[in-house]
Amino acid sequence: MKQLTDSTDSINSTDIGKILSSYVEIGMVMLELDGVGTQEICIVSTESNLQGFIRWVICPRCGRRIKKLYLPLGDNIFLCRSCYDLGYRTQYVRTFRKTQYQKKRHTTNPNKRQMSREEMLSELKKLLTK
Repeated sequence: MKQLTDSTDSINSTDIGKILSSYVEIGMVMLELDGVGTQEICIVSTESNLQGFIRWVICPRCGRRIKKLYLPLGDNIFLCRSCYDLGYRTQYVRTFRKTQYQKKRHTTNPNKRQMSREEMLSELKKLLTK
């Protein structure tokens, strides 16, 4: 199972963008990480349909324009979700429900009872804690 995004530290492009003045479209920000060093983050802006700009950060590894950078435990550099191969919790909930539905559909034994809601939640918790 992939490591989940909610078990990592993250930094949002909107929060980083507040460091820059409102009329600046591109900039660099230095993040100081305790005991690790510094990391340079590039911020770019695109024009919004409403007013002003939308702030984005550029992933230092893959160069994609994204909204959030993540820092899993044991690592010392902020990168995007795909570079760290992180997953969302909802991805596993959907997969679990789909698997349960398929098991129920393909059951040939008509006497087999359906899992109760509590049993399903218990099974899901077991999968998420692995």
